[in-house]
Amino acid sequence: MARPQLKWAANPPIAYFLAWAFLMFTALVEVYFVAAGLTYNTLVFVTSVGIVQSSVIALIFQHLREEPQSVKAFPLGSLVMLIILVSAAVTSVLACTPYLG
Repeated sequence: MARPQLKWAANPPIAYFLAWAFLMFTALVEVYFVAAGLTYNTLVFVTSVGIVQSSVIALIFQHLREEPQSVKAFPLGSLVMLIILVSAAVTSVLACTPYLG
């Protein structure tokens, strides 16, 4: 079964412009929310926006939307391993750091 094509995806310059406009809009919203102090946890907010932006870049500019599902899911293994590595590093640092209280 053929996948339906989006009208804007058939015209690469329009797709690239829309992706760029989305990236600029999310960057402006991110800066506004952080500067205005509207985020509860700034690190989580900025990281979440970065994940969304990098997903758009991967799907549009790296042409991943035309790849099979298995190729799209391949980076998830690396992401899981990265989360495990960072969690282990943070845990190690916190366990070895003396408390200042």
